[in-house]
Amino acid sequence: MTTFATGLTNVVGLAFDNEKRLYVLENTTGHPFPTPGTGKILRIDPSGRIEEIVSGLFLPTAMTFWSGR
Repeated sequence: MTTFATGLTNVVGLAFDNEKRLYVLENTTGHPFPTPGTGKILRIDPSGRIEEIVSGLFLPTAMTFWSGR
């Protein structure tokens, strides 16, 4: 096994897109307990660069992708 990313909290979902970028769904960030309005989706490219895609989610539990194919 290899560590792909660090510093993630309360991860409840993972998905890869067609460009091999990893999407991470965090239920809560910055708090030890579930906190509404602090969920986010991050995108991590193959080089390890992390980009915040959306924040302020209300206790998200899942994400779905459509490849368009």
